[in-house]
Amino acid sequence: LRAAVGLELYLMSIGLTHETRRKLDRAWGDRVRIHWVASDYEKVESLRSYGYMSSPAANLRLLVGSSLPDDVSKVIYLDADLLIQKDIFEIWERDMQGKIVLAVQDSYIQRFPARCRSPQKQANTQLPYFNSGVMVIDLKAWRAEGMEERCLEAAERLKHRTKWLDQDVLNTCLSGRWGLLPPVWNKQFFLGLFPDWQCSPYEEAEFQEARSQPAIIHFCTQT
Repeated sequence: LRAAVGLELYLMSIGLTHETRRKLDRAWGDRVRIHWVASDYEKVESLRSYGYMSSPAANLRLLVGSSLPDDVSKVIYLDADLLIQKDIFEIWERDMQGKIVLAVQDSYIQRFPARCRSPQKQANTQLPYFNSGVMVIDLKAWRAEGMEERCLEAAERLKHRTKWLDQDVLNTCLSGRWGLLPPVWNKQFFLGLFPDWQCSPYEEAEFQEARSQPAIIHFCTQT
């Protein structure tokens, strides 16, 4: 974090012990102010049977609009399994260009899955698909567009035929409403498995930069 910039850190969690919360409270310097977020756990419980790949806490990001204070109009969402190596203020300053979310194209799921497409979009096999581990979110637009309600409806519709949890829901509801961040801002595990850039969904220069100098490393596997 660059000098003279403070950080309002909102933590969304399920089941953290008092001791763990106490350690986290003491882990930050003076420029970071922590806010523990009380989410609507009835909504979280309603999603418990949705997917199977990770903790129900993964679904908390779907509730970001109602969980954070109304005066928070923009946020950078970060998963817990990230190693941040560069000043994230750089993505905070990016022009949203009318999009609700900025995110990185997923390394593993390179095209929007057919299981998530509406009948109107079934013919389009080239729709991109983003990884939800790092997102810059225009919360004002998110709330105005009723994204939380849309996400909950999509989660109910998709829960018996998907394993990618919130990510399928977000891609379903934000199709055409999200913009690209360079992959350096979310270097996913699978990027390291590609033999060359042509196997990836990225351009050569950004592929090489993400592999050699990632700003954020995402440990998005079960191991």
